[in-house]
Amino acid sequence: MLEYKIILTNLSLDMEIGVYKQEHGVTQEVLVSVEAKVELNNKNIEDDIDNVLNYATIKDKIEAIAAEGHIHLVESFADKILTHCMDDKRITEMKVRVEKTEIFENAEKVGVEFKRTQA
Repeated sequence: MLEYKIILTNLSLDMEIGVYKQEHGVTQEVLVSVEAKVELNNKNIEDDIDNVLNYATIKDKIEAIAAEGHIHLVESFADKILTHCMDDKRITEMKVRVEKTEIFENAEKVGVEFKRTQA
């Protein structure tokens, strides 16, 4: 058994997100960071991408969710990311951070961080 972690830091997305009227119909920057623990049955990678979970797969899933249309809550966005990515049972644990960068003038970012393990 081989265990490793996929790390994706501050994926920048321009998306429609927010509950307030002024947040509808406009995009804003959202940063998404992910840490995913992956367990593989094979002991050796053998320099073959088919033997690992490709981090581009996670990135593509996040971008697809963001492109679906307006999302009200950063919490629901984080939950959707966890649900879609953890369909892959090789991911045993995943942490997702979703941050909005344009909310408060005196704060760099606001957001949430969720963590889930496979049932």
